[in-house]
Amino acid sequence: MKKRKLRPSTLTDAKTRLTRFSNAWGEMAIDSVEAKDIDDLMDEYGYVGANRDNYVRRLEAFYNWAIKETRTKSNPVLQTDEIALNWEMPRICKPTEAQSIIWKAEEIQPKLVPYLAIAFFAGVRPEEISRLKWPDIDLSSGEIHIRGEQSKTRHARLVPISDNLKAWLIKYRNTSSEDKRILPASPAALAKWRTKVMTAAKVEMIQDGARHSFATYFYALHGISDTMNALGHSNPQMLKKHYEALMKNRKAQAKKYFEIEPNAKTKVIPLQRTGTE
Repeated sequence: MKKRKLRPSTLTDAKTRLTRFSNAWGEMAIDSVEAKDIDDLMDEYGYVGANRDNYVRRLEAFYNWAIKETRTKSNPVLQTDEIALNWEMPRICKPTEAQSIIWKAEEIQPKLVPYLAIAFFAGVRPEEISRLKWPDIDLSSGEIHIRGEQSKTRHARLVPISDNLKAWLIKYRNTSSEDKRILPASPAALAKWRTKVMTAAKVEMIQDGARHSFATYFYALHGISDTMNALGHSNPQMLKKHYEALMKNRKAQAKKYFEIEPNAKTKVIPLQRTGTE
């Protein structure tokens, strides 16, 4: 089996985070580290929120590697308080909230609209959307083509384009930058745009809210198999654990969610193209 190479930014982040644990524990053997040691260290350093989640994720991956290399027999990260907390149900947006967010983006930050539409109505990860270009959107076949080098998991997949998402993409496909990127913005600009839109829409920011909302509503309408394929998940148990209870009795909401289309009152001014485009 061909080994999967990590992206340079991922590798740098992993090294930085794992070095913090290594420096703190010194000569401690990896198979002697317990869940309490991990929780105590992160509490001491004051790691919270997404930052703490990222430390947990890197350490969990390290221990999974160590198990494969027979350097230890178990993964203490699975017993940490952080993993237990992450088993809580994801938070999602109501259809009315999703509509408020994306309609407000139409008004004040139209370049963000394709990104939001793909996030809300296709469930594509933010980092994957940032790598997408308009040629990856096949409206004729109704699919978004996510190539291996664009995917977080490095596995290519096809994501279905719902009828309402198609309407969004058709309206905004001529508003991207000259390099044809879906999101013509840096990570810093994206964060600024999102904060501006969420504040104006008066909707609370939810971590991964668009992807969780899509997964819940899509699962309610299409079942687990199609949802796994769309999200790029390989473990049905994880999907069922997080979304099965959440999606129950939500078919009516799900239908309203996938009926959210562009605001007819908002006009779009296409970019001026060169003669070769």
